[in-house]
Amino acid sequence: MTVTYSESIMRAVVEIAERDDCSLLEACVEYCEENDLEPEELVEWLEPVAKSQLRQSALDTNKVRKSVEIPAIPLVFE
Repeated sequence: MTVTYSESIMRAVVEIAERDDCSLLEACVEYCEENDLEPEELVEWLEPVAKSQLRQSALDTNKVRKSVEIPAIPLVFE
């Protein structure tokens, strides 16, 4: 089974979260620091599912306002 770059990043982030007993979002920031990356760079390499997991982690830990959340189904105006 082939592992994508996004999956390998998320595995490392999950390991950091478990090691440091922190949220995925905080682990993502730590991953960036350990690998000398800017968070914006990292997000470009992540697949939509990984971005969704990080977004949910930020919401769960109150790191962002709920109004920042992207609606699952966009509103359609006629």
